[in-house]
Amino acid sequence: MTKKQICDAAVGIYLDNPSRFSLSAVANQLEIPRSQIYQNFPTKNAVLRFFFQDCFEQYLKQTDELEDYQDFTLEEKLSHMVYTHFELFQHEKEFVEVGRDFIQPIIRISGQLRIGSASEPVYVAVVEPVDNFLNNFRQVLELEGIRVSRIVKNSQITSNLNLTELAFVESPTVGELIEEVNKKSNNIYAEALLR
Repeated sequence: MTKKQICDAAVGIYLDNPSRFSLSAVANQLEIPRSQIYQNFPTKNAVLRFFFQDCFEQYLKQTDELEDYQDFTLEEKLSHMVYTHFELFQHEKEFVEVGRDFIQPIIRISGQLRIGSASEPVYVAVVEPVDNFLNNFRQVLELEGIRVSRIVKNSQITSNLNLTELAFVESPTVGELIEEVNKKSNNIYAEALLR
């Protein structure tokens, strides 16, 4: 079994169902020992790196076949690279993965879509949902001309403050959230519960 054959099988599993992608799943599909997979690819990321490196090598082979490639301007070389990669990936399935960094306000998006693909909603858990809601609510109030001097959370001591409740947010119980996670595989809830 060649490294390329293992990679092709792994990428096929990943594109069919990213949550099912594991080196064990690749070994099972190819009916080979897991040790053979690990000899070639110690991690899942190693498979993806090999895949993209292989795609780039295919691109370089195509440039070797062009007689006047060395005479191309930088702009022509970049355009050629982009269009060639579109051709290389046009037969692969579409997929998008969205993740986030829990320390910095960064959302990571990876995958591939064809030009003109239909839009699809994607959800990412909010790191600090209470603070996020309060900041957004404050902005909406201020846009409406309502000045907000401070935000007081229910958990803070409020007995000696004369406050008027403007909004109340109620969420499902932890039990209801766990039931949702188990029955419907809701990854947004799972991520929030495990943090």
